[in-house]
Amino acid sequence: RPQTLVEKWAFFFREAEKLREVPKELQEAPFAQALEVVRRVNFSEWEWTEYEREKMAEQDHRGGLSLAKRQGEEQGHREGRVGGLREGILILLEARGLAVSEEVRGQIAAQVDPAILTTWLARCAAARSVEEVVAAGRASGDAG
Repeated sequence: RPQTLVEKWAFFFREAEKLREVPKELQEAPFAQALEVVRRVNFSEWEWTEYEREKMAEQDHRGGLSLAKRQGEEQGHREGRVGGLREGILILLEARGLAVSEEVRGQIAAQVDPAILTTWLARCAAARSVEEVVAAGRASGDAG
C-alpha cells in the first residue's frame, strides 16, 4: 500500500487504467481528479455524451435539492412566525385577564396571514374585550 506522495503517484500511474473505483489510498483531491480524467480520456463519443448528460442530471438534482431545502426553510420560518404571533395574542389576552372563548381560539388558530395576526397582536394591548381584537379586523376590511 502506498504511503508517501511519491509512492501514491507511482501507484496511480501503474494502476490508473485498471482501476474501476478510487482506492482508499487515492481518495485525496489530486488523485481522485486525475483518475476521473483518465477515465474520461478513453470515452467514445457516445460515452462522452452520456457522461455529460449524467453530470447535467446530477447538477439539476443538486439544484432541485437546494431549492427544496431553501423553500422548506422559508415555509418553516413563515409557519413559525404565524405560530408565534398566534401564541403571543393568546398570551397577551390571558395576561390582561381577558377570557378567550373556544370560538375565538379557533378563529386565531385558523388565521394564516401574518399581517392580520400582527394587527390583532397590537390591538391586544388596548382592547377591552377579546372580540374587539378579532372583530375590529373585519370592520376595517381585514380578512379573518
